[in-house]
Amino acid sequence: MNPSPLSGRRIVITGASSGIGRAIAVSALRSGASVAGLARRESRLAEVSGLIPLSCDITDHVAVSESIQEAERQLGGLDALVNAAGINRPGPIADADPLSWREVFDTNVLGLLAVSQAAIPALRRGSEPTVVNISSNSGHRVLSPANGVYAASKAAVVMLSDAMRKEFGPAVRVMDIAPGYVRDTEIHSGYTDPDHRREADERQRSSGIDLGHFADLVVALMAQPGDVAVQSVLVTKTGYAPRPYGS
Repeated sequence: MNPSPLSGRRIVITGASSGIGRAIAVSALRSGASVAGLARRESRLAEVSGLIPLSCDITDHVAVSESIQEAERQLGGLDALVNAAGINRPGPIADADPLSWREVFDTNVLGLLAVSQAAIPALRRGSEPTVVNISSNSGHRVLSPANGVYAASKAAVVMLSDAMRKEFGPAVRVMDIAPGYVRDTEIHSGYTDPDHRREADERQRSSGIDLGHFADLVVALMAQPGDVAVQSVLVTKTGYAPRPYGS
């Protein structure tokens, strides 16, 4: 088995300061890749040994363009993009602050689009170019009434991934990977209702897959030969079956 399956690959990862993005960055670096990480919290990026830290708010599209250009310069090119940045601001539609809806879509959808648009020219110059969009099981079903807007944003990621395959393929491989619960992430940090937060945290603990295992899976899929196109993947803990809301 090749101990460095991503050797020589040049990768940009968004949301690399925590959670899934950070874990993928660590796994990719361990697998031989050169990695630039984008996130707002540059101090957290600097904690990852070997990572090129680039402070960037992906809802600022001018900053996104500048950061991708800087990543390409420091990496010497770009072969893969992992769109891992994402937030959740749960709440029932009838009671939620509409600004929270915009915040979710600005990051999860428009931010992903801005980064992808900025990176495509560099990717087309790269080797076996690949885009990985981290969606969610929630993009395929609504877990709870409070989760509808997040689910809609992740469903958009699934559809945009299909659109990218049609627009950029076959030269650029595009995959969307939809995890269920993943342990040790900050995805519930936006919960304001203590009961919803408690239930979500319990489900994450009991039904979540290991963060490192999920990151290693993403890296393994990126390491597939150029003639292998992985498209949509749903990932859950073995034996997991969604429970009805409130059960």
